[in-house]
Amino acid sequence: MHYKLETYINDARNFQKHGQYDFAIDFLLKAKNLDHKHKYEAEIEKLLSFNHRKLREFEQALIHINNAIHINSKEANDISKKEYAICLMNKGIIFEELKQENKVLECYLPALKIFINLFDSDSNNYGLIINTLITIGMFYYKQENYSIAREYFEKSLPYFESNRDSDRRYITITNILKTIKEKFGLS
Repeated sequence: MHYKLETYINDARNFQKHGQYDFAIDFLLKAKNLDHKHKYEAEIEKLLSFNHRKLREFEQALIHINNAIHINSKEANDISKKEYAICLMNKGIIFEELKQENKVLECYLPALKIFINLFDSDSNNYGLIINTLITIGMFYYKQENYSIAREYFEKSLPYFESNRDSDRRYITITNILKTIKEKFGLS
């Protein structure tokens, strides 16, 4: 049964990767029904949330991401903390798509704090910090709060390593910072 459960989850990820979110949800629900020991419960809930969000079924997406957050909040280990923060980021994205801007930072900022606490000295996980800083920066940029957007973009720069010139995130950030400086006089 363990093998079949993992197969359902992997099949769901493949459907998700190809934009077949309904099929992904079907396979995740099959996996959920087989997960009697709740070993994969948090991952299944997180994936269900993602797929419902992609289908713009935001109420269902919020239910599943809240379930995943609750499950991951029970454990104090670093893996659960990381997953908890990832779920907070996903919840913030849902709130952004719902245009509930007042709730977005309540998700993004604690996630950033967790990622920095866990991975500030672990270059293998800098991508999580970079992506979170960029997401927060873009949130402020879309709100036309360019000075705070600039701060978050600039905070991400030290986390880029030697391949920064070929990293599209780095190129995008430096271009946005240049635009902010030129158009809005913020340096």
